[in-house]
Amino acid sequence: MMNFTVTSTKCSKAGHREFRVRGESPALKQDAEWLIEYLESSVLNGTNFTVGETIQMGWMINRVEEGDGGLLIISEPDFEHLPIAFIPSVTKTLFHLRIQKDTADSLGLLDQLTLPSVCDAVSVTANWALSSRLQMFRIEPVGAHSGWVVEEVHSGEHDERNLGQSKLISLYELALVRPEFVPFFALPQRIRISGIPTKNPEIFLADERIEFAPTSFLARYLDRDRSV
Repeated sequence: MMNFTVTSTKCSKAGHREFRVRGESPALKQDAEWLIEYLESSVLNGTNFTVGETIQMGWMINRVEEGDGGLLIISEPDFEHLPIAFIPSVTKTLFHLRIQKDTADSLGLLDQLTLPSVCDAVSVTANWALSSRLQMFRIEPVGAHSGWVVEEVHSGEHDERNLGQSKLISLYELALVRPEFVPFFALPQRIRISGIPTKNPEIFLADERIEFAPTSFLARYLDRDRSV
């Protein structure tokens, strides 16, 4: 896989150190350039980033770290370890933000994008890690709870009793074990997605079914070859 780097050039105008971000997919380089522009704009508007500081980009929690040559770099969770271990990359940060926005756009909900944090809690019922019959729905986020609930279903209907048997984990842990949920995390409250993991989930907003076009990003993403 080809790596890329993008380096800022405007932060020094504000007496701030420049940034360099790294990624592992050339397809994300334009997104990385957007990220650098965002960092430059923040600095020029008075933000001072310090080593060790965490910042949220999309749903991701990133960390500012010391780079080579006096530069600052942005690191992200590696999605391999729990607790979180950071690596000097923005690949997952940019990829997840893109697929979450494109998923919302596929459903006509881009203007209702509601980004949680990887550290926010999700309620899960028993067998969430292994079940092939799951649905997820989102209630109003409160505090550090994302509002997301993941439950196993047998009849196709939500069972209120499941909530009493649920436990809390982080969205990061959910994504670590069940990455197929990640595209849906930024959808708004009152959304329900049944039939996970399948290529044809049923998606409802306030009990009204939402169809997505066969040519939409979401349809193509769900139909992708998961072996590559």
